[in-house]
Amino acid sequence: MPFAVSMENSARPWAMSGTIGAPVEGERTTYPVVLTGHRGALNVALVMFYVLAILLTTLMAVVTIGTALLTRELDFANVIWLSATMLSFPALRSAMPGAPPIGTGLDFVFFFPCMCLIALLLVWTGAYLLWRESETLRRFDRGAGAASRSADAG
Repeated sequence: MPFAVSMENSARPWAMSGTIGAPVEGERTTYPVVLTGHRGALNVALVMFYVLAILLTTLMAVVTIGTALLTRELDFANVIWLSATMLSFPALRSAMPGAPPIGTGLDFVFFFPCMCLIALLLVWTGAYLLWRESETLRRFDRGAGAASRSADAG
């Protein structure tokens, strides 16, 4: 009885191939199938992207937190490059030719934690800048409150 074997590759980015050997006669006729697979160049590029994302995120965390702790001075430039990185990482990840859609296992291990850390740094930097810039208003409010209390007492 003739038959056809169809192999489909649903495990992207694996490059899979298979060969069917000579039939083995016996109680049943069996056909040995040998499957081989390897990852393509895309996987290397994807892993390098994740390494780059980890390194840049670590660098951003060190620079942002170090600047705030050592010099007590953060600039608005920190907000700009944190937000630019947060917007460009997903675009760069999606623009890679042949890349699987966002949501793979590697994304949950590397990409999403990096994006969460960048978002956390962005929120922390914004809160720090708001607190620092509102110091003048807080000082003015304390001075105005003390002046009005002394005027009421006198």
